[in-house]
Amino acid sequence: MTVQGDAGNTTISQGTAPTGALPNGYTYIVMLDEGDKGTGVQIRFGGITGSAIDFTVLDQDQLTWIGDQWLHLEVGDAILDVFGRTGRITAEAGDYTADQISVTPTGGVSANNVQDAIDELDIETVKLEGSQTINGTKTFSANTYLTGTTLYMNNSGEQNIQRNNSTVRYGMYMGNSSMGFYDWKNGRGVLQYSPTTGVVNITNPNSLTSQGSGT
Repeated sequence: MTVQGDAGNTTISQGTAPTGALPNGYTYIVMLDEGDKGTGVQIRFGGITGSAIDFTVLDQDQLTWIGDQWLHLEVGDAILDVFGRTGRITAEAGDYTADQISVTPTGGVSANNVQDAIDELDIETVKLEGSQTINGTKTFSANTYLTGTTLYMNNSGEQNIQRNNSTVRYGMYMGNSSMGFYDWKNGRGVLQYSPTTGVVNITNPNSLTSQGSGT
């Protein structure tokens, strides 16, 4: 066997098989320098057919001659334990946290680990409860109903609910001092109510039809 990649001594070799009355089971224990213990070193075996076989050996691995070839016993201590467990180790829940698991960014998600992806989706998802700011145009494919008793629109500026397409643009506006219905396409108010004065004004109507009775 020949040690590969040792800059300090590239000629270390065991060119012949062990000899003696009982050569089978002769065992070499690998002892590496401190600098090599983390990665191991490469060795080359003479295989059963004479062809070279390359292996990485770790500190405390064993190399045993079994009569016609070398046997590599991977018993070294490069890995002492995994998550505190020794022996035959299998995965367990909790081995990794969400920020240690990689994901491939896709769609509108740019995060590259599970925890960041969850946080990103949490920010971008419409919540069922609590306060939230939502921007941009939202298109609903079917009728949408608000089932609460009151729809609050709470800020200091004017707020509008509009019917807006290529033909018409009208709806309800709510300002600080009045509310009413407005035709934005033609630039004219239709009905205005002032909660301060209690006065209702009808402005710029093309026609006005009274239905029902009352004052």
